[in-house]
Amino acid sequence: MNKFALLGSATSSIHLAPYDDPTWEIWGLAWRVLDMKRSDVLFEIHHRGQWKYNQGGSDEVVNAYTKALQDMTKPVYLLKAESDIPAGIVYPMEECIRVLGNRKYFASSIGYMLALLILEQERGRQVDEVGLWGIDLLCDDEWAFQRP
Repeated sequence: MNKFALLGSATSSIHLAPYDDPTWEIWGLAWRVLDMKRSDVLFEIHHRGQWKYNQGGSDEVVNAYTKALQDMTKPVYLLKAESDIPAGIVYPMEECIRVLGNRKYFASSIGYMLALLILEQERGRQVDEVGLWGIDLLCDDEWAFQRP
């Protein structure tokens, strides 16, 4: 059975994810990797210029985050190729848009995860179960400027 746990960052339930169950593949947010006991695939679906905002505005913190991305060995999906992030994989945007019926609307990193999972299934990967943890989507500050 192929099970996928998609993790956000909400503290209300991220701790309930099946970290200790190796039958689950854990997909999470790259900037929250330290909050997860385990992760298999990570997503950084913000443009590099946005990392400063997401990391609290400090250059020091952004530099540490960039270094962490550079050192990662697990796959990290990015919007575009970043030559200094060896584990980076360019997110297959056009294919995901196509598999979603040519819809171009992605409202959060979780939407990108779900679209990729649908694409993976179309490509032949078996998806038996999908679980969502740490996904409350209650934040107005991010939503207001990211929504098209």
